[in-house]
Amino acid sequence: MKVEKPKINSLESAVFDKCIDELDFYGKFIETNPTKDLWDDCKVDSCHFKKVDFTKNHFECSEFLDVIFENCDFSTIEFNDVNFHRCQFINCKFAGTNFYKCIIKNVEIRSSLLCMANFSNGKMDKIKIEDSNFEESRFFQMNLKEFEILNLNFTKAEFFETSLKDIDFSKSEIEGITLDLNSIKGIKVNSNQAVRLASLLGIQVID
Repeated sequence: MKVEKPKINSLESAVFDKCIDELDFYGKFIETNPTKDLWDDCKVDSCHFKKVDFTKNHFECSEFLDVIFENCDFSTIEFNDVNFHRCQFINCKFAGTNFYKCIIKNVEIRSSLLCMANFSNGKMDKIKIEDSNFEESRFFQMNLKEFEILNLNFTKAEFFETSLKDIDFSKSEIEGITLDLNSIKGIKVNSNQAVRLASLLGIQVID
């Protein structure tokens, strides 16, 4: 599956707080933490954030378009009705982050921590995720389309009313996973995982 890369032509080094003052988040390279709150609903376009901690101040945004996030921390942030399009997350933290009604399209996530993250009532389309931890994460009423995963940890993760049809979990850890009947149909797993999932359906496997 081909995921569209962020389209970034040139970047100007900038200070986060100045971007907040000027409401200008276009074509910026930012590696400073914000000390000010941003309550205006803004759009971030063609930017690269590196080692930025978003958790200390309020930062409200409606859309991230063509953005690279590298070694950033979004833990416990509330994302509501936010659009992520052509974004990359590399070695980022999303512990306990809430993605409510978010639309996430053409996004790559690599080597990131998403323990206890909550995805609900949104859409993920053309997503590629590798070497990341989704332990105890929750997916509720999510529309997953072209969702490619490799070497993820879904230990004790929960999927409810979220179709996993044709999604390949065979190269990921799913110990203690919880799924309802609407979610489990058509899921792709390896033989050992199939035995574990059978117990969720009340099936007794006898060799």
